[in-house]
Amino acid sequence: MPSPKRQKLDTPSEPVAPAWAAPELLPSNLPSPNLSLSGHSASVYSVAFSPDGRCLASASYDKSVMLWSLTGQFGSYNKLIDFKNAPTQVIWDSADKVVSSSADKMIRVHDGEEGVRIKAWKTTSIQNSVASINSSTLIAAGGDDRCTTLYDVRQKEPIDSYKSDYQLTAICLSADGNTVYTGGIDNEILALDIRKNGAEIFALVGHRDTICGLELSPDGNSILSNSFDETVRSWDVRSFCQGSRAKKVFRGATHNSEKRLLKCSWSSDGEMVSAGSADQVVHCWDVESAEEVFSLPGHKGSVLDVKFHPQMNVICSAGSDKNIIMGEL
Repeated sequence: MPSPKRQKLDTPSEPVAPAWAAPELLPSNLPSPNLSLSGHSASVYSVAFSPDGRCLASASYDKSVMLWSLTGQFGSYNKLIDFKNAPTQVIWDSADKVVSSSADKMIRVHDGEEGVRIKAWKTTSIQNSVASINSSTLIAAGGDDRCTTLYDVRQKEPIDSYKSDYQLTAICLSADGNTVYTGGIDNEILALDIRKNGAEIFALVGHRDTICGLELSPDGNSILSNSFDETVRSWDVRSFCQGSRAKKVFRGATHNSEKRLLKCSWSSDGEMVSAGSADQVVHCWDVESAEEVFSLPGHKGSVLDVKFHPQMNVICSAGSDKNIIMGEL
């Protein structure tokens, strides 16, 4: 697919990453130390908290995205069912918008309260991953079409597209919206400059198998990656990094013959990381020491995604057992 010329936006102001300070995490408001949310009829591929932590979105192989209230009754308040195949990843780009990639070759944006579809873009192949930043209308997606495609929620068409040599399986954006990070079946993570038509800035080399999950750290200085090689790694992505960009290797999470795209996550204070695992356990590591500090059972199938609550000492996990589990740390 040719790379279209990037369109000029209505308000050409580039997002600026805010100064970051580690939040003071609040006590849990869960009605019990472990809370199970059931409602999906198939594997839950992806979960995401709203930025204010009051809602949760979950994407499932049952061709739906469910929206959950995390206050009061802790139940589902909406279900998005306009998918023709499984949504592969779900995120919130702001307090009221839910963005999803899908195996039906679509990228969708829904209103996070009413569930109304706001925007949809048709692509040429399965989309495996989607990313956004809260301070911008920018969305990035990657998939089996080997394209990193950029969208703006105010535009009808993609604003740019960069062709890769291999299928893309994970994607994330820098805090300032100037860099997109991609991972794929070639085992490498590439940093691409959005301001220079996707020119490569650097490559992160060290994984020995497909990259299946990427997430930027809360302070914007590091990236976390999960891979089929059964390692979770952190990397320094600052512009003026001295020495090796490889920082830590976290071990304990496993993969199996299913080759699921198991994702990974940072805690909101940047002190812990976690990752999906085929051994039915939620593994959490201390960032500084790379030692495992929590090993949380409960799922009866592979843990496909994990997310830390943005304000509380709570972690959420999604499993192939159709369940979502929220637990206190």
